[in-house]
Amino acid sequence: MARRLGITRIEVRVDSSLAILLLEDTFDSSGHVLAHVLLECKQLLQGFSLSSIRHLWREGNQCADHLASLAHSSSPGVTILDTPPLSLSPLLLKDSLGVDSLRL
Repeated sequence: MARRLGITRIEVRVDSSLAILLLEDTFDSSGHVLAHVLLECKQLLQGFSLSSIRHLWREGNQCADHLASLAHSSSPGVTILDTPPLSLSPLLLKDSLGVDSLRL
């Protein structure tokens, strides 16, 4: 979706330190059960003129956490979203306003 919107630079924030290490090739991911997904992610990131991956606590990434929850409740397979789900709107608003979330 980002490329279709003409975005050329992207910062990916994830709550998994292991995912960052695998995406940055710190560890060999060729034997990983999700190696094909990691390869696709790497290829997608190469399509941007500038990309970075940063760690973020789950509480600071509520939008991604919400999307992951939706994925768990849907049928298996790939889902491509052209627009954000309505249930994500309040979290996107909080994120755009820079509202902090507490980590307990």
